[in-house]
Amino acid sequence: MSFKFYPWGNAYYNTSKCGTATYDKTDSMYCWIDECGSPNATSECFDSKVSPILCQHGQNECLGNRIEACANGLANITTDSVQFAVCFEGLYNETWFEDTRPILDSAQLCLSKTMAYVNPVMFGACLEGPEGDRFDMLNAMATARYGSSREGTPWVVVNGKVLTDVNDLLQAVCDAHDGEKPGGCAEISDVFSLS
Repeated sequence: MSFKFYPWGNAYYNTSKCGTATYDKTDSMYCWIDECGSPNATSECFDSKVSPILCQHGQNECLGNRIEACANGLANITTDSVQFAVCFEGLYNETWFEDTRPILDSAQLCLSKTMAYVNPVMFGACLEGPEGDRFDMLNAMATARYGSSREGTPWVVVNGKVLTDVNDLLQAVCDAHDGEKPGGCAEISDVFSLS
């Protein structure tokens, strides 16, 4: 079974067709998805030099998305990037809305705990450079391809089926898994057989 995590949320590239001065989920984000989610998307759909990225909760959310994108892209194995995301998201607090320092400190701590093989200088270069731009673009493209039926975040899909309740994730993964079921699946069975 494969796992993909696209740290993009409700962000969008502020294109000339869909753009507004500030973040606008109702009109601009869905316009961007409709305009840029097709195979015929224009070049400005995914070019932050032409169409700046706007995030629902501001630029610090964009920074958090970029941090997770770089962790995903630089990880040797998916498990490492998942552990990074769990660590990083677990450190979230309201100070992140006001100041980038706790966000960057959290990223550094999680990098050292989960992906120590990634040099902090290399990680910083990803955050500030073309590699990070490329990772953002890939996450945006993947998100836009889901179309405007995507209702928000998290948007969890298992084997092409959208989960209406993210609390059903383990059950959906167990149901979709071919072969011998992982140990966690047996635990679900045990819980449901108690009733």
